[in-house]
Amino acid sequence: MKTRFYLFALLGFITVSQAQLTLTNGNHTLEISGGISSYYNSRPLKDGEDDRKKDRFKLRDAQIQLEGRIGNTWEYELQMDFADQAANANGADFDPENPGLMDAYVIYKGLGFVNIQAGYGKIYYSRSSMTPFVYSPFWQRAELTRGSIFSQRDVGVTVMKDFWNQRINAYAGIYSGLGELSLNGDNDASGQPEYAAR
Repeated sequence: MKTRFYLFALLGFITVSQAQLTLTNGNHTLEISGGISSYYNSRPLKDGEDDRKKDRFKLRDAQIQLEGRIGNTWEYELQMDFADQAANANGADFDPENPGLMDAYVIYKGLGFVNIQAGYGKIYYSRSSMTPFVYSPFWQRAELTRGSIFSQRDVGVTVMKDFWNQRINAYAGIYSGLGELSLNGDNDASGQPEYAAR
């Protein structure tokens, strides 16, 4: 009985699980990783309030990430969150911080003086927008950088360069201007792209 109690207590405190596998042939490296996180939502509410989202466990993330390198010239990444994808498909409110598809891009490093990234990914406008939310003590970003005011991710091209062993990083990019809504296949009615630099 005591062993069962400790087992259930331990399972109650485990909220994050991760795994990683690396495959390589010397020139081409592929890293496959995944992570699952959950939480328990317990909130006392006032009498008369009817909130069905309290007092239950919820799956926060069920992510898979494929990162690869081909020589020293190409890098690619595909990152997907199945929990958010399922929530969006079932009619949940769209969360710009977690749109389902998180990254899908290719980086070309063959020019030497700059790297070029093309595809769907994070917009490089602030340090907070580039840092994964799991490194935040509250599991989410500040309201200003969550994606409801400024887009968190978008389709576009970014030119990047680092100086002094990555002590200074410079980014400049041109994006569709639709942010996470670009995944729907729509075009910006104004036809104007969005520019970002850091």
